[in-house]
Amino acid sequence: MEVPHSFALVRPPYLASLGSQAQEQQDDMREDPVKTLKEEVMDCNKRMESCVGEKEEENENEKEKEKEKEKEKEKEKEEK
Repeated sequence: MEVPHSFALVRPPYLASLGSQAQEQQDDMREDPVKTLKEEVMDCNKRMESCVGEKEEENENEKEKEKEKEKEKEKEKEEK
């Protein structure tokens, strides 16, 4: 069954409003992820900085423990 050409061009008003709503939703979806992505990147950078700081502290603590062990070994050698 063929659809008359004039009928295919007619667009009911409710479909037109749905189209504009869909376009608005797409625009909203385009804006929000960009903002959240920027926030996620900033949060990730903050976490990385804190992790780097924690790792540096752990490394310093390990070095101090190694120095203490070496001192204890030297003391034991001196006592013998």
